[in-house]
Amino acid sequence: MVQATDKSDDVTLRNLLTKCIDFTAEIRRRWLTLSVITIVCILLGLAMSILKKPTYEAKLSFVVEEAQSGGMLAKYSSLMSQFGFNMAMGGEVTLSEDNLMELLKSRVIVKQALMQPIHPGDSVLSLADDFIRIKGWKEKWKGKSNADPGLQELQFPPMKTGAGLSRLQDSIMTQIHETLASDLLTIQKATSQSNIIEIYCRIEDPVFPKRICEEIISSISDFYTNNKTQKARETLRYVKYRSDSVERALASAELQLAKWEDSNRLVQKAEGFLKEVELRREVSILNIMYAEIIKNLEMSKMVLLDQTPVIQTIDVPVLPLEKKEWSSLVAMIVGMILGLMIGGSYIIIRKIVRDVLR
Repeated sequence: MVQATDKSDDVTLRNLLTKCIDFTAEIRRRWLTLSVITIVCILLGLAMSILKKPTYEAKLSFVVEEAQSGGMLAKYSSLMSQFGFNMAMGGEVTLSEDNLMELLKSRVIVKQALMQPIHPGDSVLSLADDFIRIKGWKEKWKGKSNADPGLQELQFPPMKTGAGLSRLQDSIMTQIHETLASDLLTIQKATSQSNIIEIYCRIEDPVFPKRICEEIISSISDFYTNNKTQKARETLRYVKYRSDSVERALASAELQLAKWEDSNRLVQKAEGFLKEVELRREVSILNIMYAEIIKNLEMSKMVLLDQTPVIQTIDVPVLPLEKKEWSSLVAMIVGMILGLMIGGSYIIIRKIVRDVLR
């Protein structure tokens, strides 16, 4: 039985070697077909390297600097809670680094970045308009018979929030975001262990990648800071409101006391002294309250500063940007390799089919 198995293996190996020899001989016989396919692929690679526009890549890296737990916020939170103020602690943060990386490519951040002017002070054209120009979308829309006629006049005037877009503008903005987020923007960590985040943008324009990276980091900085300091800002706003209210009450009480003293300077009635005691007590109480609230106000300001994260840019894109283009030689070599693979596969498959049909 062992001999039968060895004999079967020998037959299988012999058949395999025979097939390889047959395929090699077939490829040699069909050298002209293989040469034609290879030359066509080489020419296609050369044409692509010539016709394909060069791309420009911008890279921006940053790190988020946050207050350490147990810092100023921890020192003052217990004291502030005695006065009814709830201070947000570091453990309540909902934005991790992974969430931040996803947020960088989100529609709200990319849209806000795209609605910024191409050049500072430009009130006519935004980065969204520049993207449409770079991609030649208006020329493509012109060639479509069923395209919306309003597409040729479509513009995105720069605005801070990008709110108030029409239905057509919103539809095109969605397409721009999808193209950017899926094909042109890359968000990654510098290394798996570091907290440095890198933004890459590559497109066929020497300036746009730099501008969009800068605007994205500006948008995420505003959004992230507002998210992280929301509770502290609400507390500060409430303490400021209370301090203004007590200050007005104190000013009113002091004015009443001054008026009473002016009108009752020579009066020696017990009732008058009682009124004076009441007014002075009210002023004294309000003075104490106002002093404590001012302390709380200053503490709230320090807590807000302690909680405010700083997005610190490390590397910023500098003009001229790195130019990426295919070398004609590399394109021809890649075309030759693909041509040999395609041509060889075609000849072998053709022989197998012919052998089966015989």
